Amino acid sequence: MGTKNKIIIRPEHEHRGKLYWHPNNVDVQPATEFINFRLTFKHKGKLEWKVGLYGNNLLNTDYSGEYFADDYTSTIFGDLKWPGNPRVFGVNFAMKF
Repeated sequence: MGTKNKIIIRPEHEHRGKLYWHPNNVDVQPATEFINFRLTFKHKGKLEWKVGLYGNNLLNTDYSGEYFADDYTSTIFGDLKWPGNPRVFGVNFAMKF
């Protein structure tokens, strides 16, 4: 059984169209663009494993992850809005045994 190594480079572009938060289309989030990147080293031998580096939202696009209009929440705070994920970098590792 031989050993195989592979490097995988994966740039990603994601476009999210305009998002309407209300049925009456009053609250709108404009279209957003995201650039992500993955670099993975994959090893196949007696054990199969891979390690990767990634970056998400590399442009650090500001967007809303969730939004609840006060018409539907019945809170004293008004509209509830959560920011989307900022630029994130990380490492992942997986192994089959």
